[in-house]
Amino acid sequence: MASGFGCLTGRKLWVLLLAAMPCGSCGMVGPFIEYTDDLRDSKEHTVACRYTAKFGGFLGALAGVPIDAVALPVSATYWAVRRSVDQDASLSAALLFPSFVLLQVGSLLGAPVHLVEYVTYTAWRDEQTLTTQEREEQERKLDDDALPRYPVTPIYGN
Repeated sequence: MASGFGCLTGRKLWVLLLAAMPCGSCGMVGPFIEYTDDLRDSKEHTVACRYTAKFGGFLGALAGVPIDAVALPVSATYWAVRRSVDQDASLSAALLFPSFVLLQVGSLLGAPVHLVEYVTYTAWRDEQTLTTQEREEQERKLDDDALPRYPVTPIYGN
């Protein structure tokens, strides 16, 4: 009799891999959402990349509407339990969660275009050298975008 991973072949191996995927991706949700949002909205990407990602996101969200309807009892129950613990729980976030996930996954339609854009254009472009004033302005903008999530007051140099 085989021992260890030797007995995991075919269907059993696929079931194990599919079951392990959510565990392996738990730490990657934030960067994934930032990347897909960046594909759709960033002015740094070409129009082809942005609109391909927007189209994929639209198709994903559209495909998520029937799933939202089917998952309504589960989503509503989750929201009711969450609401009992946290009064600020959002009903729309709970009910539209499948559409949100499929919006993000659909936005990956722009990833191949982004790869082509990177290989042919972005990787070969010279980086612009920022002046001290431009760098400080960019740092303030990044702080304003990122720090409201944290109870931190940025301290700027003189």
